[in-house]
Amino acid sequence: MGIFGGSSKKETERDIEVEREEVSTITPSSIVNKKSSGATVNLSTTITAGTELTGMINGSDSIQIDGVVRGDIIVNNMVTIGKSGVVEGNIRAQRVIISGQLDGSIICDDLEVLQSGRVRDDIDSTVIILDGEVEGNIIAERKIHITRNGVIKAKLIKSQNILVDGSIVGDVVATELLEIGVKGFVEGTITVKNIKTQEGGRIIGSMATYTEEIREESIIEVEEEVTPEQPKEIEDKKEEIEEDIEEEVKSDSNDTDSDSDTDNEFDFDKDKK
Repeated sequence: MGIFGGSSKKETERDIEVEREEVSTITPSSIVNKKSSGATVNLSTTITAGTELTGMINGSDSIQIDGVVRGDIIVNNMVTIGKSGVVEGNIRAQRVIISGQLDGSIICDDLEVLQSGRVRDDIDSTVIILDGEVEGNIIAERKIHITRNGVIKAKLIKSQNILVDGSIVGDVVATELLEIGVKGFVEGTITVKNIKTQEGGRIIGSMATYTEEIREESIIEVEEEVTPEQPKEIEDKKEEIEEDIEEEVKSDSNDTDSDSDTDNEFDFDKDKK
């Protein structure tokens, strides 16, 4: 690169070769300042600092982001956002590590937000470790650990086990255990099955016991909506059948009486003759 921004012949040739090859690293020389509708990632890929990419990224392996990506990311392995990395889009991967900034949601199996990491949207994972800042709903199937530097603001934080050594502002639901550490702080409505608070841990807000009653009530309501009219319908049908039978019996009885009277008259007339 020349002093006034010009490029030498050798650098130009190198750029052309990079564009023609299938490379595992997307570099500023090959993609920055270029409009892209998307990229398909088949190898381990690095979006270096200073690189800007617009469009969806699909791939089968890991990706390291130290530049800027505007678009969704879907990979079958790991996504790492470095300290200088910025992603404006949603991420779906097996594992996600964030030291930079994400403005979008996450769906993964394993998530770690480091101290310099920032996430602004919902999170859905199996195991979560949060040491940075998160604004959004957080749901983990097994465990959420808010470490000492973690600052969480959410409408809902839910998991089987939640360990708080940092700060949470929002409603917390722990279906098994909520543990508040020495430096832990929780402010909001807390619904727990079991709770353990270490000396120094603080809780501000209301507390309720987690049960399965809500699920059972919903099942009962559905059953009541489906079946309440059946007994009455059966009873009405039964009454109709009984009435029909009674009418048939009466009709047969009248016919029999009529035939009997006729026979008697005939016999009387015959004897008289």
